[in-house]
Amino acid sequence: MRLLGALGLVAPVALVSLWFGMPGAFDSWVREGTRSIVLAVAGGMLGVSLTAGIVFLYVRLRYGFDMEHASPEQAVVGSKIPILLIHGLDDRNIPPYHSDRIQANNPSDVTVWKVPGAAHTGAHEAEPQEFERRVLEWFENHSRAGTRC
Repeated sequence: MRLLGALGLVAPVALVSLWFGMPGAFDSWVREGTRSIVLAVAGGMLGVSLTAGIVFLYVRLRYGFDMEHASPEQAVVGSKIPILLIHGLDDRNIPPYHSDRIQANNPSDVTVWKVPGAAHTGAHEAEPQEFERRVLEWFENHSRAGTRC
């Protein structure tokens, strides 16, 4: 039950992660967009890439936020909010070095756990007990009174 509560708190973070993990999060959407569409067509996922473009346009029109300039690396600079990044070493969507780049900009508040054998979002499947231990321990360490949270 404790895990379900922790995962409920992780869900908004996971959504943010998905937004910023899309092509263009670390480079220009325009520059990466063409490559992404070519890869998507080759992989039979053109709809996913087009959807990402539509979502980026919607966010720009609805909220005035240009996702093309979104940078997780810059978002953590100066932040005092603890962040746990869980990255599968077999992730083919986002290379693990992206998590290293984010952590490098705020090593005191960003923790990275690289999971051997895990693909994109596959950490729990690859290491279920270790996943639960690390996530619950992280929340326990960052939820007590007097912490920086």
